Amino acid sequence: MIGRLPNDQFIPGNPIDIQVLIAHLNFLGDIPPDDLKEIFAESMTPYTVPVRTKLFTQDTPVDYVYIVLEGNFQQARIERVGGSGALRQRLERKVGPAAILGVQDFLFADSYRTTARALETGSVLAITTAALNRLIFRHPQVRARLAPLEIINRLRTMPLVGPQEGVALCFLAESVEPRGVAGGEDIYRSGDEQEHIFLIDRGQVLLEWDDGSDDWLGNGAMLGLAKNGATIDGSRIMTHRARAKSNVQLLAIPHAAYTSIVGQPPDGPGLEAMDLREDVLSRLLVFSSFKPDYDHHMTGFVSHYYFPYSHVVIQQGEESDSLWVLMPGSRAAISANDKDGVKLLTTPCDGPAYFAESALLGLIPQDSTIEAAAGSEWLRLHWRDFERLARLEKTNLREDLVVDLQRQEHVVQREQRERYAWLQPGELIIILSRRHWIAYLRKGVPAFIAFAVLMAGAIFVTFMPSFQWWMAIPLFFLAFIAFALFVWGTIDYFNDWVVVTNRRVVHQEKVLFINEWRKEAPLEQIQNVNFETNFIGRWLNFGTMVIQTASTSGTISFDYTTHFEELRRIINAQREQRQLHSKAQSKLAIHRMLEARLGQSIDVPSQVLKGEQVISSGASWNERRSNGTILPPEKGDRIIWRRHWMVLIPKVWLSILVLGIWFFLTLLALFPIEIVDPRFHTLLIVVGLVMTLGALARVLWVVVNWHNDTYEVTDDEIAHVEKLPFALAENRKSAGLGRLQNVEMRVPSPMHWLLNYGDVKCQTAAEEGDFIFDSVPDPRAVAEEIQTRMERYRRREESFAAHKRAEELPDWFEVYRSLDQEPV
Repeated sequence: MIGRLPNDQFIPGNPIDIQVLIAHLNFLGDIPPDDLKEIFAESMTPYTVPVRTKLFTQDTPVDYVYIVLEGNFQQARIERVGGSGALRQRLERKVGPAAILGVQDFLFADSYRTTARALETGSVLAITTAALNRLIFRHPQVRARLAPLEIINRLRTMPLVGPQEGVALCFLAESVEPRGVAGGEDIYRSGDEQEHIFLIDRGQVLLEWDDGSDDWLGNGAMLGLAKNGATIDGSRIMTHRARAKSNVQLLAIPHAAYTSIVGQPPDGPGLEAMDLREDVLSRLLVFSSFKPDYDHHMTGFVSHYYFPYSHVVIQQGEESDSLWVLMPGSRAAISANDKDGVKLLTTPCDGPAYFAESALLGLIPQDSTIEAAAGSEWLRLHWRDFERLARLEKTNLREDLVVDLQRQEHVVQREQRERYAWLQPGELIIILSRRHWIAYLRKGVPAFIAFAVLMAGAIFVTFMPSFQWWMAIPLFFLAFIAFALFVWGTIDYFNDWVVVTNRRVVHQEKVLFINEWRKEAPLEQIQNVNFETNFIGRWLNFGTMVIQTASTSGTISFDYTTHFEELRRIINAQREQRQLHSKAQSKLAIHRMLEARLGQSIDVPSQVLKGEQVISSGASWNERRSNGTILPPEKGDRIIWRRHWMVLIPKVWLSILVLGIWFFLTLLALFPIEIVDPRFHTLLIVVGLVMTLGALARVLWVVVNWHNDTYEVTDDEIAHVEKLPFALAENRKSAGLGRLQNVEMRVPSPMHWLLNYGDVKCQTAAEEGDFIFDSVPDPRAVAEEIQTRMERYRRREESFAAHKRAEELPDWFEVYRSLDQEPV
């Protein structure tokens, strides 16, 4: 029993059993009843509340939380607007049985933000806030059950509702109805009466207005808005169609509830926000070469954020994945450290402004840290969403970007990058180097010899006294051979290169129609870059570049290298940038962990169309001739490959020959031709059956054994599984992706090239040695998949290591903050 009445007009009731409390607060069901009895024994009392009696008054201390047992109650806040003195009512709502009054103020305010009164005589269960504090201290998980914190945290980052105070956000969150709409479906149609507004949690929506115009919306935008407001009878008739362009997650809020809680209808601000996003994007210099339609459609590919707290959006050294746009009226701070780690002067910045535009070209480390000020609004365009926009427009939008890449002066032309299908998402070619012109002359020696013989033959024929036209035929034939050799040597020269990207070094050797070989080494694994040359090489500026990794066999050697010093400088620079990225990840991890510890964690979707499937324009001939073996079976995160079917032929050809001979002899037996003495017919039949059964058994064994031998890759490891038929034996060899140093791909012969299969060699620094995926279909795709998994693994490991290094810091700051309190 509570010692003091919350209100003198309350009529105390009989004490209630703790099970009644659990029945009304079912989320307490997993807490031991003895704990609840101890906590609430003297801290909860039922009361009868007469009609029009106030439970609590706005701006008074929060002493009690009330569970409605019977009756209906109304909450509202009355406040003056601006200097006019006019009164406005907001935070208004009506609740009935099972509602909890005052819990929002208990969680998010120091005093009651509303006045609550009984609309009719009802009953409540009053609980002291001191008891709730004890409950939360013993069972911290209860805090997340008293209010829909996940939805509140998402609403807090949406521009049209984020600026609202915590109690208002809690009211809105309790009114939210999450909805999922599949891509292509209508959310509502023109002429429908719509009682809800919708906030886009994630996804893309197209609004098609009756006048023929349209609007594209992405994460954080609002729809369900009426241009002309409500009709006389209060109904809201839509004058547009809303269609989901992707799978969309929506937060639906009743329009009447939004208006009463916020204090104004959302239609005007929501429509203004649509125009503002497009206007800001169209004025950015980076998009100044875009057509107006591109800017218009882009609004459906950007996320619109509101940051209630200061938040680091870009960390110096980080490989940013998005363009960030600071909206008008918002502020940010630009800071950086010099090369010695000394912090430079922080510069404030007002919107509109944009940062990290180079992220739309690839994952390039950033020069400065950008921290969003509390209460600022931002647009974010992820590079993957930008690619999807380019596919929608059927053009290469990167060509029209106005981007200054002074730090990446060696980036090759963007259209050239599209020729290298093995590039991973966000990977940039920094420099491509071919061999010295001496190597080109060497490859052209056969052509030069053929041309010399051709010239000698032409001179000889010309001075013959009795020249006939048919004598020129061998010369034409020789000219064709010489030209073919010249073309062959030229193509062969241009097919061999070393590429340095912002993630790895790749060396390719390829002989057209004959073989192909490619070896790769991640920048993090490179230990030394050496150069070997001789007297002629020093004179003509060429030699052999040797790149060493931690693997015993992990050496990339490229002879006739030219501009070695430039190559070494670029490799070292890119390796240092990868290290800077790792350090930036650590700093970001510290920021995020401190934000979470201080209750300021912000979790917003980074992409509008994350996970949406993109249909490719068509498959190449190499892909088609692999007969569907490029995409092997997937089991969860595991991809499984088997050897190409061609490896079966050397193992079963003899058995197939035996079956063929037996079939031929069986055909002869059908004819009345006695080739074999009739006395041996039975023996021949027995021997033939035994050989046939043996051949069939051999074929079956080989095929089953081939099917059981697999190469596998997961998000954590690669494996080679050898399993004999009928489970007679099994051998599994595996290695973690973190141990892989290099990946090498070989297509060793014309037959391999024609049927598109070859070997993939994964070199490790461990004792188990190298992993060889022997004779797998489409080895290029296999190598690319392994590289992609390796890159994802490294990023996870970087993030995990950063969190590991930072995990103790929040504890230190928390203790420091508690010790730094001023004395009372």
